[in-house]
Amino acid sequence: MTLGVGISLAVVLLLAAGVLTWGLVKINSIDRLDVDLAKVANADPQNFLVVGSDSRDLDEAGEDQGAIFGDGSDAEPGGQRADTMIVVRVDPKRTSLEVLSLPRDLLVTVPGKTRRSRLNTAYNAGPQQLVDAIQQNLGVQIHHYVEVNFTGFKGIVEAIDGVPMYFDRPVRDRQTGLNIIAKGCYNLSPQQALAFARSRHLEYLTGKKWNTDGTADMGRITRQQTFIRRALAKVSTLGITDLNNLRRLVDATVSSVKIDDDLAFDQMIALARRFSKFDAKTLVTHRLPADSERVDGASVLVLDDAAAQGVLDIFRGVAPPSPVAPVVEVEEEPVVAASVTVDVRNGTRRNLLASDTGDTLAGYGFNLGVIESTPAPVEATQIRYGKSGSAAAVLVASHIAPTPKMVEDPALRANHVALDLGTDFSKVTASQTAPTPSSTAGAGAATTTTVPKADQQIGFSVGDPPPGIDCPKKG
Repeated sequence: MTLGVGISLAVVLLLAAGVLTWGLVKINSIDRLDVDLAKVANADPQNFLVVGSDSRDLDEAGEDQGAIFGDGSDAEPGGQRADTMIVVRVDPKRTSLEVLSLPRDLLVTVPGKTRRSRLNTAYNAGPQQLVDAIQQNLGVQIHHYVEVNFTGFKGIVEAIDGVPMYFDRPVRDRQTGLNIIAKGCYNLSPQQALAFARSRHLEYLTGKKWNTDGTADMGRITRQQTFIRRALAKVSTLGITDLNNLRRLVDATVSSVKIDDDLAFDQMIALARRFSKFDAKTLVTHRLPADSERVDGASVLVLDDAAAQGVLDIFRGVAPPSPVAPVVEVEEEPVVAASVTVDVRNGTRRNLLASDTGDTLAGYGFNLGVIESTPAPVEATQIRYGKSGSAAAVLVASHIAPTPKMVEDPALRANHVALDLGTDFSKVTASQTAPTPSSTAGAGAATTTTVPKADQQIGFSVGDPPPGIDCPKKG
């Protein structure tokens, strides 16, 4: 149970001006770790592996009990844990940062083990095994290592006087203690920030109904990346070069952070100078595309190798960095599974295909409409949607393999789509590359534009305010 949010923020603070005071005053207080890492020149792009450590050294009966321990259902026996891991690619020449979130349940081959396991179990034997697992399974070299625990995360949030977030509706997580009771801006306290960052069982209110975001760790990654950007934007307003502000940030984290022993003081100073005015809006975030499967009786995420290559090549250094794209603000209400009704029709000779497919979609939160057979056989699976229902169609299509055709059908209402299963239909998945319908497509027309799977947003996301609303920077 980790905090990719806090560790990413800690790394950026490390690369910003905070490291100067850190080095001059408390460099000897930081724990160093002996980890065998890939070598790289100081001026070249380099990958920092940042890890949140759940050492469970906090008070189990304290105010953070829910945010740290939940109800016990996520706990694994013994040892140390690292559930959310992030690779930050730092390019000193371009002064750019790219973040790759690694899901805790990613199925990997752990060095020295005969059976494949989740990525978070690799850390149980220590940082070296985790570094080796990432390098061997993903082909991404790790040049530096940073680790922070829950105390460090809370300390950072307290030192920057909370993180302003916008919630477009009430949300909660009864396991972590997250409790947002009404729509609006909130300056998250250390405790609520911890509960938000740890939330894997988030619920959101639509009308009078509480809906569950069933995307677990993948949805949490989406929300954490939003939190990172909001937290960094808050840091930029504090006068990071002010000595008193630096001392507060340093004092809050120095005892809760560990770094590799190859990260030299002069290198930290050089990076600090390069990133002293880093703009959070230029932060580029990525996630690994993966499908939920059961392997040896356990629920795991299996990497989609083909869809992941483009993103992994950036972190491998064989593809150019991502261009910085502006944050797009959308005024419309987000389309979520609970607001979409799906008619499922079986266009094949496979018995019970429509009902079985409908049951699986219902498990992902969709509402079921008509379950029936098509009047005639269907070769290619298609999704039909109404004039204003393209977003709902895309959401359904993101769960269908292979990617279905998209056909506009004016007879259908908004957020009511029809899934016609053809002989090419394979399965319903946790996520799949979805086509983007054209607003000018006529009935019977299908589009071929696709959104890269590695860049798709997964799960329910909150945090960024809509146009015209500026959440306060201070509590």
